[in-house]
Amino acid sequence: ARWPWWLCAFAGLVVIGAMAFMNAIPGQVACDGQGGNPMLQFEMVTSAQDLATLFGNDPCRSSLAAAMDAVNHIDGIAYIPAFTLLQIFAAIGWWRRGRALAITVIVVALIAAGCDYLEDGILTTKTFELLNYGAVDGDAIVILMVLVRVKFALLSLSAMMLGYLARGDGGWWRWVGSAMIGGGVFGLLGIVFPAGLGLGIGVAWALLFAVALVRSVQPAAIAPSASPSSR
Repeated sequence: ARWPWWLCAFAGLVVIGAMAFMNAIPGQVACDGQGGNPMLQFEMVTSAQDLATLFGNDPCRSSLAAAMDAVNHIDGIAYIPAFTLLQIFAAIGWWRRGRALAITVIVVALIAAGCDYLEDGILTTKTFELLNYGAVDGDAIVILMVLVRVKFALLSLSAMMLGYLARGDGGWWRWVGSAMIGGGVFGLLGIVFPAGLGLGIGVAWALLFAVALVRSVQPAAIAPSASPSSR
């Protein structure tokens, strides 16, 4: 069936659109003067001091906090649902390739989405506390550290499982599947080396989107007709 791939491709378009909107939000400049991706730095804080350093002092603090709040809104409304459905519809598209693995992908994608929503809630709350009281609950930072790393680990594993399913289609799809598996492995390494975090998963999702586009226009397989002798 091609309908799962149509929906997978649509979800991929929403992912791209949401990313474009989030990247276009002004004020996303870390206040520590070190550059880099402030949203990724925001996610990967390990202490209240890291958070205070990232946000610095006004006027940079207020500008960055407003930008991060806007990013979190788009994240929750569009980005998280879209990348979750991207994985789910791909798993449905490969349902006959391996039902147990497809179900695992769906469960993993939903748990990762749950972690991401909880993460957004903590990020928003902690920013509010920092801006208004100057102190952040250290226990919440520990919970945030766990949620972020579990989320990225699950998304990386999902990319690897989907890559394995893609390899089952044979032919040049094996190369695509292998590249997706490689992206998932790179995503796991990114948990330890944050500089590359998101790149591996991003590559895997880009390949998955390309697969969805191809599969959504491919003719459906037609079973051969029964021979006269078998009638």
